[in-house]
Amino acid sequence: MQWPKPLAKPLPTPLRDKFAHPLQMKKYHLWVLGILLLVIFVLAALGKFRLQEGFAAEPSAAQPSAASTTALLRGIVRCPPNYSFFSAPDGTSLCCKGTVNPYTGTCEGAVNQADICSLGGKSIKDPRPKFRGQMLKACRAQTIDLLNGNSASMCPPSLPNYAQEDGDNAKCCANPIVLQGENAFACSSQDIKDTTKYCIVTGNPTMNATDGKVERMCDETRLVDAAKCPVDNQNKPYFQTVPYTMGAREATAYDVADLNGLTIPTCYRLNEVCIPKEAIEYAQKRGAFTNFSADKWEYSCEVWKQKNSGAMVSGIERGYLRSLGTTGEPSASN
Repeated sequence: MQWPKPLAKPLPTPLRDKFAHPLQMKKYHLWVLGILLLVIFVLAALGKFRLQEGFAAEPSAAQPSAASTTALLRGIVRCPPNYSFFSAPDGTSLCCKGTVNPYTGTCEGAVNQADICSLGGKSIKDPRPKFRGQMLKACRAQTIDLLNGNSASMCPPSLPNYAQEDGDNAKCCANPIVLQGENAFACSSQDIKDTTKYCIVTGNPTMNATDGKVERMCDETRLVDAAKCPVDNQNKPYFQTVPYTMGAREATAYDVADLNGLTIPTCYRLNEVCIPKEAIEYAQKRGAFTNFSADKWEYSCEVWKQKNSGAMVSGIERGYLRSLGTTGEPSASN
């Protein structure tokens, strides 16, 4: 028996039969194209999410000034001041207030629970055995709490926005701070040019290169903010508050060049003037009126209050500026 010869061309498979028609081939290509587009979309979405987990992009030139710092912070995604970014062994993005070990992906020296926070939007359990089972705080919330808490405890009312670029230099600013970019958590470029728009919390005051004046410490600014003129029983002021700017006379008398241009609040009314105790103490910190007592000096509002109440005031210190007497010792002079 002779076997039949094999066909020169194999029979079409069901798949070949399905796409044998040109129109069917076009449908197949459309399906492939749709799948490819779907894959590209998914990859793009994952890349965008990963970008949001890391440091925020550079900000635009315009910094919103009308909104409060707290409102602006709600949109920020970066480590709080004095925290460093690191990736945990499982790939999660965290921030460390301590020393990051790049080999182990751990935060060394983080003894408090708030020393590590979660940078991404996910809820992450604390990786440290000491806090096992507890959830890490989101870095956004940690930043808001840190800046708002420091603003309330360290900043004077006139400069209410706490700024901290690094661990050594902290300031309080008049306007909302910069939140993103290389100068994140710093005073705005407008504030930093004017020593009346910021004060120093930590660090040493220096000469401002723009306005040519020595920076103020925040505890001094707080004294100026607290300086109020005397009021009556109904809280109505006896005086009008008028700023007084010292000049060369004060700078020469106390041998402090920076007193030239220093402004303090004073209280004026017809034929009477006094200086609030807090303003005197501020001036004394800067080197002026150091030979007088804020409670006994004749220009002090504390003395005016006692006189106005009808009380007898003894030991009043008279004069305005310090001068050198014949013995070379400072003495009061008019």
